[in-house]
Amino acid sequence: MSNKYCLNVALPKGRLGEKVYSVFERAGFSAEGIHDGGRKLIFENAEGTLRFFWVKPSDVAVYVESLLHLLRLTDRLDLIIDM
Repeated sequence: MSNKYCLNVALPKGRLGEKVYSVFERAGFSAEGIHDGGRKLIFENAEGTLRFFWVKPSDVAVYVESLLHLLRLTDRLDLIIDM
């Protein structure tokens, strides 16, 4: 990752995740290799500003909660509140 900031997006595996990713893709935020069907679970866009994680649907909340704890520890909670 070359940029200082990167938005992490936890996508649930399956149809819902595919639909959510297609919204990002149509908006111009795509990650190379995400449709290859391999075992890779983490994909980053070319600019290094957006990272997608394929996770089990039940684990999406766990990833979000972990990120919130990280944001609190690094004093960046205002990024979420201001959005």
